[in-house]
Amino acid sequence: MPSRRSLVFTLTTVAVGGSVLALSVTAASAKPQDLRLTTTATAINTFVDVDDNGPSPGDVYVFVEDVFDTSHTKVGTAEGRCNLTDPAQGHFECTIVTGVTGGTITTDGVLVNVPGATSTGAITGGTGRYAGVSGEGTLVLGGPAGPHQVTFHFTS
Repeated sequence: MPSRRSLVFTLTTVAVGGSVLALSVTAASAKPQDLRLTTTATAINTFVDVDDNGPSPGDVYVFVEDVFDTSHTKVGTAEGRCNLTDPAQGHFECTIVTGVTGGTITTDGVLVNVPGATSTGAITGGTGRYAGVSGEGTLVLGGPAGPHQVTFHFTS
């Protein structure tokens, strides 16, 4: 089991990764396509040790991430919450809402908190021009502050 210090340090990576899964891309009426993005950490990265006994199931990580397109232009922010489910494996269940021009995108999935690991999450909904969007997002986790590489594949 990782130490509290190493887990908190790498949780920044989790947050970034989780946020990436939340990023949006196309309007629901547009033809589905892949979208490649990156995310980086902001100052809002908080690990809540609910029982004060170090990392354990039920602990919570909350964050805000900046989202960038392939030309390094900031295109939004992702806000999320991840619940620690398996400290030994570095698994978190995350829900992220990303605000982008015209609406929001929500994603859910299990994030593997191991640098270089690829995690896959489901696009579960959206608002505004993103209402009805679905598909999957994959995240390749970078270092604690990022950047993290994200690819969204929209199926509708």
